[in-house]
Amino acid sequence: MNTFNISRAKLRESNVEVFRDTMDRIKTIPKLWEKAEMNRRDTIFFPPEKEIDPLQPRYEKQSAIIVSGKRTAEAAMNYRGKHIALLNFASAWTPGGGVLSGSSAQEESLCRISTLYPALQGNPLSAPFYDYHHSLSSYDYSDAVLFTPDVIFFKSDGTIPEMLDEEDWLHADVITSAAPNLQYERWNEMTKARQEEIRNLFLSRIDRILTIAASAQADVLILGAFGCGAFHNPPDVVAKCFKDVIQSYSHYFETIEFAVFTTPLDDSNYRVFKATLHT
Repeated sequence: MNTFNISRAKLRESNVEVFRDTMDRIKTIPKLWEKAEMNRRDTIFFPPEKEIDPLQPRYEKQSAIIVSGKRTAEAAMNYRGKHIALLNFASAWTPGGGVLSGSSAQEESLCRISTLYPALQGNPLSAPFYDYHHSLSSYDYSDAVLFTPDVIFFKSDGTIPEMLDEEDWLHADVITSAAPNLQYERWNEMTKARQEEIRNLFLSRIDRILTIAASAQADVLILGAFGCGAFHNPPDVVAKCFKDVIQSYSHYFETIEFAVFTTPLDDSNYRVFKATLHT
């Protein structure tokens, strides 16, 4: 079913029902319950000041850079059997963002189809991420990150997710990071100094994300238009920052895919990322 065949209100209702079903299945299917408990125990909080060793490059060939119009987990499904890490475009304040109210953003979509949410919500190991960001007076947020290894994605990543056969379940590490939030600022009205500050924030945050994925020895890294949706960051700026940073990690991963979800009404972020990263 296509998103455009149902109203926003109906889609929210459907999203809420899918999420409830996901939580019910985690509680009632032993393998999912055990994995959710493991995800809770194994989640790691990296405060902004903590240094991380990316280890040594593992590939002679440079990483293949792919830009697709897919959703995050949808893209990751193509790499089953490899060690996958993917980026969760997180709310800095609320575990799972608006998943309880049926939001359709990227983090919420991930939580609706996997064992990720129990690792974020009500977990004392994840709480410092949210507590730290609540303590800040800026919407720039920080380089603080949560790392949750071996999350199971057991539903399809589509408009109306469906349960997958167990042999099709996807295992992936999830890196939870919040982009700067420009909802209350306009890029074109910023001073040059403020624009440069935002660029530097992205360079630092992206480097942090790639360092953590490299230290986990992921073969495949799924990224995307980080902060270019609800947080209103300019896609050309974000894509250029990604391009600059990944040059230093070109031999750490077999593949880096930017899953930039497109719809029949809007493929603007996809076009910008494709033009930037393929030149």
